[in-house]
Amino acid sequence: MKKHLLLFAIACMAFGISTSYGQATFGVKAGANLANANFDTGSSLSVKPDAIIGFYAGPTARFDVSSRFAIQPELLLSLQGFKWEFDFETGGEDVGFDATFQNLYLNLPVMARFSATEALHLEAGPQVGLLLSSKVKNEDVSVDWEENNELDFGLNIGAGYQLPMGLSVEARYNFGLANIFGDMEDDNTSVTNRVLSLGLGYTF
Repeated sequence: MKKHLLLFAIACMAFGISTSYGQATFGVKAGANLANANFDTGSSLSVKPDAIIGFYAGPTARFDVSSRFAIQPELLLSLQGFKWEFDFETGGEDVGFDATFQNLYLNLPVMARFSATEALHLEAGPQVGLLLSSKVKNEDVSVDWEENNELDFGLNIGAGYQLPMGLSVEARYNFGLANIFGDMEDDNTSVTNRVLSLGLGYTF
């Protein structure tokens, strides 16, 4: 836990360092996540979970390096996860079961932003996330899930289009690189986040 908090603190320091360069513009953003996960079992066994709907929201800052290039750090509260449906046999009968995994992260993406036109921008960059809470739910019960790693990291790509009155519409895809399940009995299994985000931004 202390090591993960230290790594997240270092990422926050990088956020602070980036604020010392260029003209600053601040704003907020919010939207919906279409969240899922990729299961790599290290074998021929295929696990294909279903997506869930989550959200993201938080402040943003943009620091212009030139007329077309900027660095944009953000601090986003983000609900992610996946739904896992599977069947098993008990007492000679097939039984279906589903569980929804909901993970709440505090994400810190630092995006390199390129303005292709006055309205359209493209972006890419790394992201680190600190897990705040994790739950598993089905129709009958909701319990805390304690098997997840506290730190997540990955890569983002995205685009946005500037609208009037400081508004913008934005899309982003997060490709998780860290195994979010910390204590899997099968060490060959890796579960990583996959998140498509769609939303609005507002620049002050």
